[in-house]
Amino acid sequence: MQLQETDHSYYCSESNYYVGNQSGENFGRCEYNTWADFQEEWLGSDGISINMDFNLCFRFDIKQTPKRDEFELWLFFILQRKGIYRPVWIKHIEEKNMPEVERFLKKQWKYMQNQWKEIAENSHFRENRRKEGRIICRK
Repeated sequence: MQLQETDHSYYCSESNYYVGNQSGENFGRCEYNTWADFQEEWLGSDGISINMDFNLCFRFDIKQTPKRDEFELWLFFILQRKGIYRPVWIKHIEEKNMPEVERFLKKQWKYMQNQWKEIAENSHFRENRRKEGRIICRK
């Protein structure tokens, strides 16, 4: 995985609509200066593990900063047990962080695939049948 901007079809809110800003809060967002800072607070001792039943990362965005040679990472979580939407902003990521970031994101992807296995398996089965010419289209 290269350190470059992601290309997603739509944005994800960088704040939680239901968290007020009366006293200068950040609308429910967690902010970290570096990947190491995020790891220390959120991840296990291996630097990539997280309890995904409680903290489901459903999206990520990498954005290039106005300085053009710096990148930031946004992780978007749903805290499933309490129904809390939690955007996480990691203000600076570097090329050296990318192997760990990729391992973390791949674990999230695998978990998401498992959560949708009934759809994924059925779609995979249909796609293989279609490739074999066994699907008959009916109107």
